[in-house]
Amino acid sequence: MNSNEIKAHLKEFQQSKPGRSGLNVLLTAMIGYGSVILGIILFTDHPVISFSLFPFSIAAFCRSFIILHDAGHLALFRNRFLNSLSGNLVGFLIMIPNALWRQIHNLHHATIGNLDKRNINPELWTMTKKEYRESPAGMKLLYRIMRSRFNRLIITPFALFIVARLPLPRLNWKGKIAALVYDVLYACIIYFSLRFEFWQELLIIYLIPLFVFNIIATIIFYLQHQFEDTLWMKDDQWDMYQASIEGSSYLKLNPFFQWMTGNVGFHNIHHLNPNIPFYLLPKAHKTVEDHINYKEVRFYEILRHLKGKVWDEESKRLIHYSGVNLK
Repeated sequence: MNSNEIKAHLKEFQQSKPGRSGLNVLLTAMIGYGSVILGIILFTDHPVISFSLFPFSIAAFCRSFIILHDAGHLALFRNRFLNSLSGNLVGFLIMIPNALWRQIHNLHHATIGNLDKRNINPELWTMTKKEYRESPAGMKLLYRIMRSRFNRLIITPFALFIVARLPLPRLNWKGKIAALVYDVLYACIIYFSLRFEFWQELLIIYLIPLFVFNIIATIIFYLQHQFEDTLWMKDDQWDMYQASIEGSSYLKLNPFFQWMTGNVGFHNIHHLNPNIPFYLLPKAHKTVEDHINYKEVRFYEILRHLKGKVWDEESKRLIHYSGVNLK
């Protein structure tokens, strides 16, 4: 199959199944909110039980993200309101406003792998080898901090808590209002937790699993487009199909993590057709895998891929700083 035939074939999978989508939304929300609330209630008298609920919370948070993600693409239901309702239901649980996520993520899809549109693509800051070589010392230091392992694995998970709280100037009015409304609701929860003295339980039972989810999310985000032989192109050469197949990874996970993350590993197929609901991605991938040159990466390879720092336009790969001055 050629590229047009592959894209046409994948359209067969973009029809959502409302019943299946609804069941996933409801079960995920029930487990997510339920594990947190139950953990808080039981914490004083039965702390062991509360801590034993952590895996359920983390799994529900991961599943919540993929539901939020698909709701932003209107891929769960044919009805826009149901997608928005689902996105907000689980988005509130993981502290990511639905409207904010939808806008930022749509920008990502429209500019993925485009070197000339990195200023509007909410992807990790990526310089070319030439740009890095010609940058002043202060800029190089800042870039090294942003691309460091410590920043990616420790600081970024904390930053996710903050960034989604801000009505950033680049957001449209819906994104700004969503961020503010969520913040007001979180402030109310904090107020009641202080008044009724369960703030410590809230901090431990809710924020610890959420931070673990943020770590998992930042690793996955990185591996989706920042693997060694990814693809960046100039605007006049940019092609959506090529950017999706060669600039987006197939993150191969074991069956449990594939389920827990809602098939997030099939990111190349998702970029080819973002209207395919997450539960149909494995089937869609299977029908075209023999016809596409996909890039397979593994979760445990994160440290190796973190060595890629700048884009080498000659070798077409991310290279370490040690290769910047090589002629």
